[in-house]
Amino acid sequence: MAQFDFAYGDYAKTQKQINSVYDKQKATQLAEYSHARNKATSQLKQQKNEIMPTFQSKRNQADVVNKQSVQALREAMASQGLLGSGENVSANVGLMSSRQNSLNDINLEQQQTENDFSRRLSDVNDPADRNKIISSIEALRSGALAEAYNRQQQLAYQKRMDDLAEQWRKKEWEYRLKQDREAAARARAARSGGGGRGRSGGGGGSYSAQSANPGLAKPLSESDLHWAVQQQIDKMNKVANPKTAAVAPHLGSTAYFNKMKRLMG
Repeated sequence: MAQFDFAYGDYAKTQKQINSVYDKQKATQLAEYSHARNKATSQLKQQKNEIMPTFQSKRNQADVVNKQSVQALREAMASQGLLGSGENVSANVGLMSSRQNSLNDINLEQQQTENDFSRRLSDVNDPADRNKIISSIEALRSGALAEAYNRQQQLAYQKRMDDLAEQWRKKEWEYRLKQDREAAARARAARSGGGGRGRSGGGGGSYSAQSANPGLAKPLSESDLHWAVQQQIDKMNKVANPKTAAVAPHLGSTAYFNKMKRLMG
């Protein structure tokens, strides 16, 4: 079976490709079949035309042999003075019977030969052979179309699963980002110390407001962001979940830091 490339959403394109491949294959094989059939038919007819006339020559030869035998018998009987005898009559009857048997054998051989040519010509032109070619190709086409359809269903299912996984990863990222923002805000408030409380007219109240609503926190400095990233790395490296732990080494990368900076700044 031919091999085809499958891509999600391209079933119609793949179907067209499959049909094109097997249409060409069918046309090629049927053309080869027709050529071979016509060649075989022509050869058989030529052989028949060459062989059939030989049977008339055989009959003519049988007559020649019979005439020679009759003439030889007559001369022999005449030399013995037996032309009018019963022996001569019996001998001539025997010669006539032998001639007829020879002719019957030749005619039978001719009929058998003609029947053989007719059978062979019929076999060569039997539509069953052509139908087998078509059936074989159509079976391959059906298999390829079925495979393409099943593959398309698998790709569609995989896409749905990927979409769901992406949604989960997005929510997980948003949750972790929220945690990082809150942790960074608390860290900044803690480092601010008394200065922050003096400006707010009571440090406890200011700290509570920022803790309750991290969105009120000031934009993070790069040091705060580095600290939040490291905190996230430390937390995730302690998690036993292999899937989560596998992500942790990438959190310390420059790309992750820059992404956090864009999202949290």
